[in-house]
Amino acid sequence: MKYAAKGSDRVVRARPPSEVERIRTHVSSRLRLLEELLNTEMEEYFSSPGSVGGQYSVRHQLRRYVEVAGQLLDRLGEETAESGLDVVFMDMPVTLVDEEDGSEEVYVVVGPAESDPARGHISCLSPLGLALLLRRVNERVVIDAPGGQFSYRVAAVGTEPAVQ
Repeated sequence: MKYAAKGSDRVVRARPPSEVERIRTHVSSRLRLLEELLNTEMEEYFSSPGSVGGQYSVRHQLRRYVEVAGQLLDRLGEETAESGLDVVFMDMPVTLVDEEDGSEEVYVVVGPAESDPARGHISCLSPLGLALLLRRVNERVVIDAPGGQFSYRVAAVGTEPAVQ
């Protein structure tokens, strides 16, 4: 079964309740872990001059992710809110299309300790990881990274955790 997300040309596949619950459980556990890390162990990541204040605040962006992702999870499974499954959560594969050359890449946004760029596992603290969190299918993502500016379109979001 498919339905069109309100006010959009996106089509999202309806998910069985067991799949919705599996997603909710996994993402909820990661949100609890990320909240704990934000409050304790990740202080080293937030003490550098470029990570606080101004437009680029990693701590602020990750706190926003925890808050908004929690709200989306609360609504998951409601008939009108199931479009929350087309949102980039940590540990879920996301397919990006490079707007310059049309190539596709699959990434998974993970915690900093699980980062492995060669496998497509990118840290939630990286410019790309931060930019992807909470993006929806068909949204454009522009990344300002040390190597330059890159533009992508979110083509798909998987629902099976790529990291256990």
